[in-house]
Amino acid sequence: GEVIWQKEKPKPAISLTDMVKGLDSKQKETAQLFEKRSETEKDRNRLLDEKFKEAQKNVDLSTDLPLRDIDLD
Repeated sequence: GEVIWQKEKPKPAISLTDMVKGLDSKQKETAQLFEKRSETEKDRNRLLDEKFKEAQKNVDLSTDLPLRDIDLD
């Protein structure tokens, strides 16, 4: 059926000081989250650099091309 009548509950009024406190806490949370993600990104980049350097050590430096099936004909 159709809704004929709907009465919304009034939202409680928030004081200005409560709003400012909420914004301050939200800003602090955002700054902490940014710092945490920044640190994890730095750590991730460091790990990737280490893995890349380790992989470069294991690279075959020979200039010989591998044999292909067509080369054997």
